Amino acid sequence: MPALDVKIIPGSLSDESKLSFKWELIEYSGTSMKIQLLFDDAVQISAIEEDLDTLVVVFRSMYIFFDENGKFLDEENRFLTKKLPRQL
Repeated sequence: MPALDVKIIPGSLSDESKLSFKWELIEYSGTSMKIQLLFDDAVQISAIEEDLDTLVVVFRSMYIFFDENGKFLDEENRFLTKKLPRQL
């Protein structure tokens, strides 16, 4: 099972079938990571400005990653969410 799960939660007016993408981990250190998102059709991401799609990163293993205080993750901080801006 992968240590990370990256997904897009569609806005209420988005067509989920048009939000397909791949991702790759391009940089990782003890304090940060950089994930590259590769959208199949980028113009469909948050296509309606008032109804943005949401990126969700789930850290599946609570014993691989640490929070900003150097502690193991717990159930509350295993998820990162970010509204996605419209793609050009």
